[in-house]
Amino acid sequence: MYYYNIKISDDVTFGAVVAYIEDKKPADKAKLKVGDVIVSMDGEKVEDVSHFKYMIYKHKIGDKVRLKYYRDNKLNETTIELSEAIKSE
Repeated sequence: MYYYNIKISDDVTFGAVVAYIEDKKPADKAKLKVGDVIVSMDGEKVEDVSHFKYMIYKHKIGDKVRLKYYRDNKLNETTIELSEAIKSE
């Protein structure tokens, strides 16, 4: 079970919470952290985690996407280059 100490405005009622970061993979390289809330990709609103996955699957390995996310109630932006999926154990 995961617990997050997420500090975000009550006005933000959408987005996808980052639940896992794999070392040396794109999210790690982009400096995302567990508990960040991704709210847009390439300017399109991210409704929830299912919507975020749908948006990711429309891209291919090597594509770069621009993400906006909240951390500690501050909106941040980063660019991430997509690579292969995380391997489940």
